Amino acid sequence: VLFIADTGNHQIRGVDLFNQTVHTLAGHANASFWIDGDVAAARFSEPADIAFDAKGNTLYVADMMNNVIRAIDLANDVVTTIAGNGMGVGWTDGPSSVAMLAHPQFIEYLDYSLFVSYGNISLVQRIHLESEKVTRFLGSTEAGATTTT
Repeated sequence: VLFIADTGNHQIRGVDLFNQTVHTLAGHANASFWIDGDVAAARFSEPADIAFDAKGNTLYVADMMNNVIRAIDLANDVVTTIAGNGMGVGWTDGPSSVAMLAHPQFIEYLDYSLFVSYGNISLVQRIHLESEKVTRFLGSTEAGATTTT
């Protein structure tokens, strides 16, 4: 199964490439808010990107307009918010539950961390999954800023 973030329909979809069918894993086409829980009840607002953990047991979602990162436990069909406070007014580091992630667009999983980037600034934040902390990995919160190494 190929999973995709169906941004405009506020859903995470599964595409069975063999049978050429599409099913909704989580979310609802008429929703634009955030609800955690069972995949049938969970709601997203413009999920922008997805990433699997190393074992393929968890699917992480950049829930862009809710300003949070979500996790879908594929074994138990449960959605939880793992980072972001939903405020969307800036970018701050700190404990995952209070860090600000304004419109996260891209995520990548690597070594028990998620790396989150944004379309309008040159910033990458790291979510340490074990310590549940968000830290600036590189970049700036100023639009158009560039970073060299």
